[in-house]
Amino acid sequence: ITQTAIINEVTLLHFNHTYTCIASNSVGNSSATVKLRRKTGGKWPEVIGYPVVSLLLVAGLGVILHVKWLEVTLIYRSHCRLWAEEKEFDVFLSYVWSAPSVEDLKLKEEYTTQWPPEVLLPWVLEDQWGYRLCLLERDLLPGGAYVNDVVHAIERSRMLICLLSADYLCNSNAVFVLESGIQALLQNSHIKLLLIWTSRTFSQMDPPLPSLVQRGVKVLPSLDWTSGKPAKATRHFWKSLKKAMPAQFKTNFTETKPE
Repeated sequence: ITQTAIINEVTLLHFNHTYTCIASNSVGNSSATVKLRRKTGGKWPEVIGYPVVSLLLVAGLGVILHVKWLEVTLIYRSHCRLWAEEKEFDVFLSYVWSAPSVEDLKLKEEYTTQWPPEVLLPWVLEDQWGYRLCLLERDLLPGGAYVNDVVHAIERSRMLICLLSADYLCNSNAVFVLESGIQALLQNSHIKLLLIWTSRTFSQMDPPLPSLVQRGVKVLPSLDWTSGKPAKATRHFWKSLKKAMPAQFKTNFTETKPE
């Protein structure tokens, strides 16, 4: 017959006592003395490992946030901020496009059957969807200070849409518009930014893009222009664009209502 004695909870008083275990059978008797001894130290993972790992994780997270703070801020303000209240313009549409010459139109029949995005987007946004657009070549007075005009136009708009192409990213004035929009977003402005890429395969920019623009275009909301792609992809583009647009105020329609 074996009996076991278990001390469920050891306290300081147990260390002051000596315990005697006695065993007896037909052969004889036997006894042993037991005294509890305090355990020194603990397992390495529990004593050192866990605090060190936790400290390294916190430090690593801090380094990542410090290095990627700009990207984190842009992502948060692009997706989690509310739309601004009504302004003079719903959308500031920025693009670079040179109208083809008569000779180019004769050589390129696609211009007669399919509009380029620089022509189609303003038509859809303004004439079909009823948004109030700000276009540099139309709504800004010539002869003014370009820098001030761009900053003021961004402040007067609820959204900035940049149609990115190889020509756009090589144009210093156009890149300045994009950079000013990113700065406005970082300065706690309620403007929203949307990038529409006509192509993502570009050769090395000369001069190189500003660091702020290089980092911003990687995380800002974007869509890909679907020219020449199946109808399903085209419908998805317009649906996604419509979803990304700001809500329209009733004044958008009452102002243009004929008397």
